[in-house]
Amino acid sequence: MKRAILLAVLQSVAALLFSLDSAAQNAMPPLHPVVMAQGGSYSAIARGYNALFSNPAGFARSDGELTLLSTSIWIHSDPRAAIPAARALFAGALDGNRGRIEDQFTSQGFGAGGAGGIGYVGNNLGIGVSAVFDALLFGETFPTATDSGDIEGVLASEISIIGGFAVPFQLANARLSIGADIRPFVRAYSFVDDAALTAGMISRYLGVSSQDADDDFMANTPVLNGFGLAFDLGVLAEWRNASVGMSLRDIGGTDLNYSTHSLERVWAALRSGSLPAPAQSGDSGYVEERYYVPMTANLGVAYHPQLSGFGRRLDPVVHMEVRDLLRIADHNTAAGAVLHLHAGAQISLWDTFSLRGGLYQGHPTVGAGLSLGFFDLNAALFTREMGAYRGDQPVSGAAIEAALRF
Repeated sequence: MKRAILLAVLQSVAALLFSLDSAAQNAMPPLHPVVMAQGGSYSAIARGYNALFSNPAGFARSDGELTLLSTSIWIHSDPRAAIPAARALFAGALDGNRGRIEDQFTSQGFGAGGAGGIGYVGNNLGIGVSAVFDALLFGETFPTATDSGDIEGVLASEISIIGGFAVPFQLANARLSIGADIRPFVRAYSFVDDAALTAGMISRYLGVSSQDADDDFMANTPVLNGFGLAFDLGVLAEWRNASVGMSLRDIGGTDLNYSTHSLERVWAALRSGSLPAPAQSGDSGYVEERYYVPMTANLGVAYHPQLSGFGRRLDPVVHMEVRDLLRIADHNTAAGAVLHLHAGAQISLWDTFSLRGGLYQGHPTVGAGLSLGFFDLNAALFTREMGAYRGDQPVSGAAIEAALRF
């Protein structure tokens, strides 16, 4: 039973965005705390840096924003359990904390990731560069498993360039914005199901020794790596205090031109800002199976009241979104279709402090933000559903971002 749950979690983790049973993979946007704290809903309020990953129609806003540097980190487990487990791992204190560590990795696994990027959004233009890394490890006897069936892991990274343009139109009392962007990217992805290889990685980076560890895991771990070229389209209609936003991501599906190389070779290439040369037909690293990112459609609505008096110091907004409209019909029950629903709200005070909350697939999210001149600090706690319906297999997480913005 545990084995089935772990495989379901691995297949569904949105941050890792892959499938074991098909060649379909999803886009890898950063788990930005501003978006995650608001339940993942953003298409109808897209603006600033996060419009690069949600709705290109948000490029048309007149208030331009320059993100000189955005750095985010996140974890894929309940912070109350993950932080003590991580502390024990890094401290090498396995003997006294073995039960806690194994419970954490068996029930939800332990994942961590990060992202960095720069960008300018506004005045009809959106341009940016983003790098994302994500990892998840789990196993029934982690981190000292010796059986290949007892330990598994995933590593994924992507570097993308986003460039787009949006045009606003005035239709009577409404404002309509239409935007589009192009996203060339390179991606490296590895599913690790060999205990010796994973133990070698844990031994090197976390200092947890194991007699069965493969010290040459970098050369022996295969990695899918290649490039893709994606196109996105967005629409944003605003009338008085209401707005409706729709985005089509990866229009027509985005092919991933993968080759297979060792982790050692891929890592050396990534440090130089590239990937190994694609393998040709007949080469040992050539991948015949088609991998692709399917098209997704998101539809959102928002209400942004304009308060008077003291309320002018407050800036509230509420919104909701249906994500991945094209696959709602794939669910056999209404409870499964609910997983496509997201909702959020934000209250800003004097453009300095923000409180955020929402529902991500029915699970509560919360966060806050602080803006001091050109320095932004944002944090979020969230829970995502990895099972077939709400409450089936919830996985909690936390994210924090520090950014320089003008």
